[in-house]
Amino acid sequence: MGSLGTTDQRATSMLDCFDFTQQPRLFTAIPSKYGPSYFIHRGPTYVPVDTE
Repeated sequence: MGSLGTTDQRATSMLDCFDFTQQPRLFTAIPSKYGPSYFIHRGPTYVPVDTE
């Protein structure tokens, strides 16, 4: 990616946007109408994620 010129020079680090001292959240499973084996055995579709 190319430089954004003077915008790059005055930008601050993105690291201050994150709090690395907090504990990670517990895992929460997301419900699905398909079981894990469906996703494991299903091949790639090669369809773009966003077509709009």
